[in-house]
Amino acid sequence: MGLKLSCMQKFFSKSFSLIKLNGVLKKDQFVASFILSFILTLLSSQLSAQTYSTLPLTDNFTGGLGASWTTSYTNGAGVIEARALVGAWPKFTLNNGITAPAGNGMAIYNTADLGADNILSAMLHLNLNGSSGVSAGFDIVDWGTGYGGSSDQLKVYISTDGGATYGATPQTVALNLVPYSDGIWNHVTVDIDALKTANGFSYTATTVLKFNFNLKGSGTNVNVNQPKDNHQFIYLDGFTATGAVVCGDTTLAASIPNRCTSGSTFDLDAYNGVSDPGTWTITSGPGGASITAGHTFNINNTSGAVTVRHTLTTVGAGCPAYAERSFTIYALPVVTFTLPDDQMCIDEAAVALSGGAPLGGTYSGTGVAAGNFTPATAGAGAHTLTYTYTNGNGCTSSATDVMTVNALPVVALTLTDDAACINEAAFNLSGGTPLGGTYSGTGVGVSPSFNPAT
Repeated sequence: MGLKLSCMQKFFSKSFSLIKLNGVLKKDQFVASFILSFILTLLSSQLSAQTYSTLPLTDNFTGGLGASWTTSYTNGAGVIEARALVGAWPKFTLNNGITAPAGNGMAIYNTADLGADNILSAMLHLNLNGSSGVSAGFDIVDWGTGYGGSSDQLKVYISTDGGATYGATPQTVALNLVPYSDGIWNHVTVDIDALKTANGFSYTATTVLKFNFNLKGSGTNVNVNQPKDNHQFIYLDGFTATGAVVCGDTTLAASIPNRCTSGSTFDLDAYNGVSDPGTWTITSGPGGASITAGHTFNINNTSGAVTVRHTLTTVGAGCPAYAERSFTIYALPVVTFTLPDDQMCIDEAAVALSGGAPLGGTYSGTGVAAGNFTPATAGAGAHTLTYTYTNGNGCTSSATDVMTVNALPVVALTLTDDAACINEAAFNLSGGTPLGGTYSGTGVGVSPSFNPAT
């Protein structure tokens, strides 16, 4: 406790200093705020650490009150403990065929006479997710009914938020009425399903049953053979909680197909199979991949092995919560394409395309058929040709290069002198356009020389 106080004092001192630094010191407001914050922190830590038992549950309190039980009292004189059925505690009469209790049971009593009822509460924490037909049963005996004007009663309340709030409608066991007479053991069954329904609740993983006992008199030093008239106590044993748990279906599709890296998405819910509703998460995989809206897988141009998990929205107590599937996002192949000759005349014959790597892909584009390029089909101009390759993982990539088809030149020939005598000396031809061409024909030697005699 000293360590806890020391931590509180340090926190208080630091927070108090911060308030003073802000200029205006409001000590009372700070103290109230601090106390509330500290209490909420304690409650939160207790809730997260609490043990919640699953069905079926049997508890004879042999080793004390189990980890799923907690207690509280409206008066410090209250006691709820595991106590042996020997010595000062009565065995009394057995009703309705109850087997004689032995060993420990849950003892509920006050250590002093009180002027008003002390509410002694025993809280049982249960994980009832997916449960149905839930009931609790136990053997119970009381003594001192009506002492001091107190009418012994047991009221059972239910909470589904870890005990933060309880339903307003309890189930009541009137221990002051027949058959619960002084010193007679009886068996009690509490219909938890009916209690839940009466309060408009649904079972959760943090369901709490609160057993409220009211006692006014002292329960100490009671003689086993002659219980004192001015003493009160309640004893409970053989506690059971039963019910059926319906587990959700986690059966997914047999597999999720492998994918190729891209910037696209796909819907994981397409592989839910017959599973109950839930959400998907990535348990392992390449960085960059993500899931949005609980089911949309974003590839985000990543590659590698991926494991995804489908977790059910509602998980029954003790039931499987999820199923997983693995698949692979494969990288795209690295593809290159460089034409060995990227210029052709329009009147050239078709050529087999090459230059794409890795080998085994296909060529496409204007003028391409069966891997051949025909300039006349493509027409004059620049044409983007594509080489596409698919690897063994079924992933496809491509590369492009440009083939230029050149149109034929427009050529004209008008001889400047289109008549010559046979005995004239050879002369050079002219009149062809554009300049730079060659002349040919009968009598033409080395262009542009023309010999009439030849």
